Amino acid sequence: MKLHTRLRGGLWIGIVAALCAGAALAQSLDWKQLPGSATDIGVGANGAAWIIGTNPTPGGYGIYRWNGSDWAGMPGGAVRIDVDPQGNPWVVNNAGAIFQWAYGAWKQMPGLARDIGIGANGAVWVIGAVPEAGGYGIFRWASIANTWEKIPGGAVRIDVDPAGNAWIVNNKNEIFHYTVSKFGGLSVPSFPKVPGAALDVGVGADGSVFIVGTDHGVYKWNGIAWTKRDGTLDSVSVDARGNPWGVNSAKAIFAAGGAGTGAVAAAKPGDMTAKIEDLGIPNQGRYPTRERIYARNPWSLKAFQGRIYIGSGNSNNEGPAPNAGPVDIVALDPKTGKYTIEWTVPDEQIDEFRIIGSTLVIPGHDPKDAWTYGNFYVRAAGGGWSKVRTIKGGIHMYDLIQRSAAPLKGGPLGGGVDQAAFSKQFMYAALGTPVGAVVGVSSDFGKSWDEHPMIGTYRARTFLYALNDMCVSTSGSKAFLVSPSGVSPLNVNLFPGVPNPGGALFAVKPAYYQGTAYYLGAYAPIDHNWKAVGMFATDCHSVRHVAFPAQTPHDLLVYQGTLYLLASDAEGSGQRVRVFATTNGSSFTEVLNFLSTTFARSFEIVDGDFFFALGSEAESLHPDTGRILRIKGVLK
Repeated sequence: MKLHTRLRGGLWIGIVAALCAGAALAQSLDWKQLPGSATDIGVGANGAAWIIGTNPTPGGYGIYRWNGSDWAGMPGGAVRIDVDPQGNPWVVNNAGAIFQWAYGAWKQMPGLARDIGIGANGAVWVIGAVPEAGGYGIFRWASIANTWEKIPGGAVRIDVDPAGNAWIVNNKNEIFHYTVSKFGGLSVPSFPKVPGAALDVGVGADGSVFIVGTDHGVYKWNGIAWTKRDGTLDSVSVDARGNPWGVNSAKAIFAAGGAGTGAVAAAKPGDMTAKIEDLGIPNQGRYPTRERIYARNPWSLKAFQGRIYIGSGNSNNEGPAPNAGPVDIVALDPKTGKYTIEWTVPDEQIDEFRIIGSTLVIPGHDPKDAWTYGNFYVRAAGGGWSKVRTIKGGIHMYDLIQRSAAPLKGGPLGGGVDQAAFSKQFMYAALGTPVGAVVGVSSDFGKSWDEHPMIGTYRARTFLYALNDMCVSTSGSKAFLVSPSGVSPLNVNLFPGVPNPGGALFAVKPAYYQGTAYYLGAYAPIDHNWKAVGMFATDCHSVRHVAFPAQTPHDLLVYQGTLYLLASDAEGSGQRVRVFATTNGSSFTEVLNFLSTTFARSFEIVDGDFFFALGSEAESLHPDTGRILRIKGVLK
């Protein structure tokens, strides 16, 4: 590794003086010995501490997690370890294989390594297995590409700072810090040399950097030099408060500042992170890496006849993953956790599944056929699927529902309730057509349609039906009353009390509950798809803004007489996924929560078990997009 820095003589004298002064002071770190013995240690940004023990096991030595008073054994064996911001370890075993602990199981990652380091922002770096000047190659994980990015240089030990930049030690005990400098608008990476010599390096979430010196002493970086602290170690890791943890030559385990003597941070009430089962990413084969990840977004989950159906794809004309069809109809067996591809729709996106009577249907979000007609897709009783192509100009069908009976209390519905029409089980389609928003109405299960345009609006998005009336939310924050005979504009604000961050709002994720339509208000940061900004309830004439105790809503569903809300809060570099229940539409009780790498976009409940589908946004793609998780027995 050809790395060097130039230092003026005066500065070098100052550094030497600082080093000497630090050595003389050797400030106490208040070390506490912890039980057990170890060969390596890692501490995450959330305080989770893990070790590699001394008991031989396949893969190296046993793996253990600190529970506040002792080390709890975990499956597997390894020789090196570090911990991500969510508290999950990544390990390297004695064959050089790399594994990540995710949702209760080890997941093997590509490549081979000799050491691993993780920053508080989630950046993962490794020392590879191929010899180079300075030790072995240096690599940084590129999660979207699902590969390791080669970084110039060689080293034998590594850790990562909160900005995602590596500190390394090479085979000459020299220390370097990866830095990205700006020159004329260009980003220029380099590995400037840092004074001193080390055997190991550790970096905390607060930016504190410690090394184990070549004398096995413990030193802390003060910005220009290393300040000697008390204690001797072989390996070091640093927690979020800047306290080092380490293992000495006798394999004894120590934590500074009393860090290891207190209990591990108490789990949040209702935290079910430890109960999560990972059911994999069913559409990873179709949408494997890079921008294609966006098309793995699980736009909806729908339970139907013993299976859970998963929507995906992307009908946006621009990236990421533009026009991602055709799209597989993926069905999950909730009992076995196995997936089946039932059919492939000639459409760019499966956005929603709707149950009409005893039939599962998919509105055609953006068909790959010519725009002369729009599509919807119907599942036959025996399980086969067919395409229905009968709606003139209906290129975007955002919603498709059926009203099979007159409203319970009668009353006005666009000029009066047509009892005969409702008895014929009218279907309603919310459409975006070349000429604007249209509601299609059919009395023969889509064989023919009457189309009712809504002047001055672009797309009909979502039907909202209450005890007496039904309306449709359109682009432009507008609403129209709907009946079998047509549409009429409503003078109602469907999104009161909420700022509009990205253009006109529209309703998504409707749920009918206790005679009221509940829904999320959303805007489209890219065409077709959306981000939610609030929760609301309406009877199509008055609207209530529904407050809930979380940052961002994602989905709604009704299960066994209760309305459930899926939401999330940012937590560290991840997301705290949260589920709330209400029986009155205004007060919420938290049912469960868990820490995840990204938010859950949709959810479903089957036999008391919860299923979650992880998502990501266009500007922040995440490799776990499309991953399905299960938590059993929540409501049993």
